[in-house]
Amino acid sequence: MLSVVEASAQVWKPLSPLLYATSEPSMVFTLKVYNNKLLISGSIVRIGNTVINHRPITWDGNVYDSISGLGNVYGIINSFAEFNNKLYFGGNFDNGNFDIGVGNIPNTKYIARFNGTNMEALSNVTPSNYVEVLKTKNYLYVAGSFYFLGSTVYGCVAGYDGTNYSHLGVGVQGTNPTVYAMTEYDNEIIICGGFDWVGGLYTNGIAAWNGTAWHKLKDEYLVTPNNMVVDTINNFLYVNSQQFTDTTSGLKRWDGYNWEDTNLPNYNTSPSSILMYHKELYAGLWLVSSSDIDTILMRYNGSTWYNISGLNESVQDMCVYNDDLYIAGYFTMAGTDSVNGIVALHVEPPTGCNWLIPRVFANSDTFYLGTGQADVQFYNNNAYAQTWQWDFGDSGTDNIKDPLHSYTLAGIYTVTVTVTEDSCTKTAQNTITVLNGTGLEEYTKENLDFKVYPNPTTGNITVECTLPNKDKSELRAFSTYGSLQDTFPLQPGYNKVEIPAGKWDSGVSIVGLYVNGKQVLAEKVVKN
Repeated sequence: MLSVVEASAQVWKPLSPLLYATSEPSMVFTLKVYNNKLLISGSIVRIGNTVINHRPITWDGNVYDSISGLGNVYGIINSFAEFNNKLYFGGNFDNGNFDIGVGNIPNTKYIARFNGTNMEALSNVTPSNYVEVLKTKNYLYVAGSFYFLGSTVYGCVAGYDGTNYSHLGVGVQGTNPTVYAMTEYDNEIIICGGFDWVGGLYTNGIAAWNGTAWHKLKDEYLVTPNNMVVDTINNFLYVNSQQFTDTTSGLKRWDGYNWEDTNLPNYNTSPSSILMYHKELYAGLWLVSSSDIDTILMRYNGSTWYNISGLNESVQDMCVYNDDLYIAGYFTMAGTDSVNGIVALHVEPPTGCNWLIPRVFANSDTFYLGTGQADVQFYNNNAYAQTWQWDFGDSGTDNIKDPLHSYTLAGIYTVTVTVTEDSCTKTAQNTITVLNGTGLEEYTKENLDFKVYPNPTTGNITVECTLPNKDKSELRAFSTYGSLQDTFPLQPGYNKVEIPAGKWDSGVSIVGLYVNGKQVLAEKVVKN
């Protein structure tokens, strides 16, 4: 749904003086907050009449400046990242003369770093092609169009510890694959781009790295996804792909269990940048036709899209700084103001509650009473809520974010959570079915001598159990967000399984025993 009525007041804030690429207006490609200033990169040669010659510049809210030692960057910076107190940037830095890179420093053609004093290479090897995106977690994650680092195959994605590169499995495979975007979601690294295969899995352009292996998200038709952003209030992953038809838009959201379409209106283009600002999603689009000039920038409140008019050309990047939304791109006007590739926009926070979108999740929709009770772990997606009120449909209640509830009677139950956050209260429901577990009566903790230890833990955990000589059984480990971490096949008789919980987030996770695909036991594990 699209509305042309503005739901929140907006104010354009032009930056002064104007930026230029020699005599013509500059184009600004990449923004990042760095050392409490806005770092700006693009085809910038002059700030007003001051020549700055191929270097990123800074903006503190009042004046432009540059950073001593940070310069000689010809070409395009696609991404910035901070790691181990150094500033990294990836892109294509061919200086047009020696085909070497930043300041003619070897091994800096596609990635380099600023150590606080000078520019330098990361190592004695270099990517074989463009670096599109950098992301910091426990490592610096590097991704793009490169298939090699030096002479070694990495498959368009790698980890970097400050000294050496490391493989992320076998990486991305395919014909001319490229990773365009990367982010962290549910404590995993998510990549998306123009590829179909990652780590031997068909992934349709999007995949997750859990620290040791790749896995795919639930299948969804995505066409070369190229942008992602996380809504931390609702724990949604918004993913933009270059798909736009009369029945579906290219901008979808993943809630950890299912995909939903945001119904972005079809303007024969797709967003080049998406970002959360004041609890809402903003999308900057490429301008294809002059008739679409009022749809270059759009805002989504969780259910409805709104136009933000004023820009006269395409958006390339966005960044939140000092409570304003900074927008970079190819435009020269914002409203009636000349802006030359960068402008700030202030929009007041929403007065309604559309931004709060609670959910009720469980690891299945059907559970079994084989042991006399069915233990069901429920999850809510609003980590920063002030209160949660649960009704499990059997007169049971709770008031924590992710409760474990035991059902003792078969039936169909409507489970409700009421969430309050920032003066807004919303309710969500889900339905589960509890069945009598015929043939599973012997699967009790006592009969199986089922043990999970140490619990709480700061590292790995051990599960011991003794199973009957029948039925296919396995352990399933679920993260604090409810996503499946791993599965561990079990054999008839005695089993002792080491589960690598050391890589899990702190909090409460679940280890479940499944027999013929049915959950019969569930144990909470506290990771400190």
